[in-house]
Amino acid sequence: MSKRVLNIGDKYDRLTIIEDLGSRPCKNGTDRRKYYLCRCDCGRTKEVIGSEIGKHVKSCGCLQKDNREKPISPGTVFGRLTVLEKREVRNAKDVGRGYRYLCKCECGKTKELLGCDLRGGTKSCGCASKGHMRVSLGPGDVVGRLTILEPYKTEYVNGRARLEHLCKCECGNTVVVPRKTLLSGEARSCGCLMIETSRRTAKYAYEESIRKNVVDGTNIASISLLTLYKNNTSGIRGVCWDKEVKKWRAIIIMKKKKYDLGRYKDINEAAKARKEAESVIFGEFLDWYHSRTNDDMH
Repeated sequence: MSKRVLNIGDKYDRLTIIEDLGSRPCKNGTDRRKYYLCRCDCGRTKEVIGSEIGKHVKSCGCLQKDNREKPISPGTVFGRLTVLEKREVRNAKDVGRGYRYLCKCECGKTKELLGCDLRGGTKSCGCASKGHMRVSLGPGDVVGRLTILEPYKTEYVNGRARLEHLCKCECGNTVVVPRKTLLSGEARSCGCLMIETSRRTAKYAYEESIRKNVVDGTNIASISLLTLYKNNTSGIRGVCWDKEVKKWRAIIIMKKKKYDLGRYKDINEAAKARKEAESVIFGEFLDWYHSRTNDDMH
């Protein structure tokens, strides 16, 4: 993509470039940017970073003000709000912020809002704040897997009132759920949904691990890293204490087959036997595996 070239006299929206001011540090004091002096259609001048002319900056600021002052027609819909009428009486604090409009929300409430707030993203009278798209809940209503059994009751937690519903989950459990979490959709079950999701995730992770690491019945990652299992008590992989003969036993497993490497009085001898078996059994298999992988890549 070619870089945009700015010339004296070029016009972008309401701004006309009248002078090249050269490069200088930005407000953050680190980056250097090229600035231009521009004249707005309203007659004011403004210094603007070249890369922002016509993009982030389209006027001296009057365009934003004009948009705020632009009237909104009755019947215009913003989210759950429908504009009913424009209020002619304006407060002193609203000067420069646009007119106020009487709006009706889908929940039935009416509210007076500034035009700049409506254009800026206000979508309800407040009933939809933080995702609370539902404005009423009662017995028989269903949220996810939960069916509300009783009207809400007030519980006091640490001195603060909290509204709660008694609900029944599809799994058969009954649970008391804060009304706020039901309204937001955060609560969707008694907890069984999270457990099922965790199990599915764990199963998927296990299957992916098997698919990626297990070749010919052998876990490549396991024999490559040679890390100790949690139930190991000797500190050496493949070496354990045989209580019957009171000796250290060395074993190795390959392709689901266990090989007995003998029993030793000295743990170091058992470790040596295990090490030699690893170099022979694991080593040959890993050499074959890596050579096959390299051939596939080429």
